[in-house]
Amino acid sequence: MFSFIGAALILPMILGLLFLGPLVKKYGKKNIIIVGSSILIIGQLVRMIEPENLTIFLIGTAIVGIGYMPTIAFVFALTNETIEYGQYKTGIRSPGIINSGTSFGMKVGTGVGMALIGWLLGMSGYIGTADAQPQIALNMILALNIYIPLLLAIVQIVLMLFYRLDREYPKVIEELKK
Repeated sequence: MFSFIGAALILPMILGLLFLGPLVKKYGKKNIIIVGSSILIIGQLVRMIEPENLTIFLIGTAIVGIGYMPTIAFVFALTNETIEYGQYKTGIRSPGIINSGTSFGMKVGTGVGMALIGWLLGMSGYIGTADAQPQIALNMILALNIYIPLLLAIVQIVLMLFYRLDREYPKVIEELKK
């Protein structure tokens, strides 16, 4: 079933990219990320309805995919905006170190995140070859698939509420051109 779950997550993301450009021009990256995170939360709530029901889980996963898409699409755009903002504030342009730091942080974060998944599943008594898993392992699987991403989406919304560069960016670019 993993391939169906992966397709339910990725296909809506790919289709959603087609609509992203016009939406960003009208509403800005910050607002689109906040809406995306809110959609992600809705998808996780759908998954919570009956996580054992594959149809409901796939519908929720498709909604989650739509919600994830703006963050994934904009991560490097937001990084590059900070490069220009840094130059505007300090007079020093440092794209190499900022992009390297972003790339390094993503790699380390992915590695630590994947390791945490394995460690948490191991601590919960998950046995990959078993026909049935202990209840604590099933609870951990739900936490890793639903509850933790839900919490992270809420944190992302809160953090994006502090992001002010969307409004300031045209002024920053105008000053840099001068």
